[in-house]
Amino acid sequence: MSAEGLRELVMQVCERDPSLILDVVHHTSQEERGRGGYHPLPDSDSPDWCVCGRCREMPTEEERECCKQTPVNCISSQPNFDFIVLDPLVLLMVRRYRQVLIRCYTA
Repeated sequence: MSAEGLRELVMQVCERDPSLILDVVHHTSQEERGRGGYHPLPDSDSPDWCVCGRCREMPTEEERECCKQTPVNCISSQPNFDFIVLDPLVLLMVRRYRQVLIRCYTA
């Protein structure tokens, strides 16, 4: 099975049983942390709009947001940042929860 096919399968399984998402997210966040995370490499410069020095260039203006903290206090260096903010499966679960809430309040 290809990597993309495996990813689709995991997404389908997590849609059916959202509780499994926590196991998958834990595993993937550990892998990402081992690769150095989402920050720019130490020898590369951060974008001009970045204050904390830990941001990377983003394709759209609305994505270009910085926490405006010192590098030590940067929100992305917090222990659960990868798990809560960046993981696609967590985002999937949050989107589904949001859709349920919107339906409840508009009904």
